[in-house]
Amino acid sequence: MECIFLNAAGTTLFVRDDMESGHWVQQEMNLSADFPFVADKKIERGMRIAFRSPVDDVLQVFEVRIVTNQEPEHYQQITAEHICISELTDDHINTTEITDKTAAQALGTALTGTLWAVGNNTASGTQNADLSRGSVWDAVNTIKQNWNVYINPSVFISSAGVITNKYL
Repeated sequence: MECIFLNAAGTTLFVRDDMESGHWVQQEMNLSADFPFVADKKIERGMRIAFRSPVDDVLQVFEVRIVTNQEPEHYQQITAEHICISELTDDHINTTEITDKTAAQALGTALTGTLWAVGNNTASGTQNADLSRGSVWDAVNTIKQNWNVYINPSVFISSAGVITNKYL
């Protein structure tokens, strides 16, 4: 599987296709993987790793949280979380009461002022929610629970190797 490594700003650093093992838990939005150690393509904490989901061919991007260098085997183990978690946890939501809105409408309200937008969605019924406490990520989880919806993030990278759009 081809993996694109990016810096925190979202610009491509290098590409690798030598993942020895990987475990992606889509529902939990986390990734663990092993790569051989390559000195000029060393994986470091804070880097981002992108790949196309084999399930739906959507680009997924994760932030590397933990890197463990294994010696003498000369490989790197990484643990990463989807960038939607790290980015939306850093953003706090203003006091917002959602009344009689669909999940997409509520999500649009929660994502206001972030670099994320509402992507393709399926109609849902209307609900109410209090999104006034915590981070935007907390609000996203409240929406998932109250509307009983599944949220699949997707990210787009330009031909120049830069992240251009982020959708939930």
